[in-house]
Amino acid sequence: MPFEITRPLEQLKAEAIARINARAFAIITVRLPLWKQANLTARAVELQAIGQSAWTPAELAEWDGIQAEWNWVKAVRAQSSLAAANVESASGSAAVYQAEKAFLSIDF
Repeated sequence: MPFEITRPLEQLKAEAIARINARAFAIITVRLPLWKQANLTARAVELQAIGQSAWTPAELAEWDGIQAEWNWVKAVRAQSSLAAANVESASGSAAVYQAEKAFLSIDF
């Protein structure tokens, strides 16, 4: 990764963005495996069908938990999108490396 000079810059950018996206996917799926994401989505649909005005306190707490998880996912995605944009706008291999390293060093 560091200071690669043998490959075209566009290739370095594509590879860095692929690593950023893969890392974002891994971060998200460690906390929320795909099966859990599907279950949370299904439960959110069920809660919407009940209607918020009819929710019990437990259902409201459940909704809040689902929303908190979704907000966390959106935060990870926003950071990975920002990192990918920084890679895309990089003017050299060192800048590509720094943009990727900045994302990979975030502790989610």
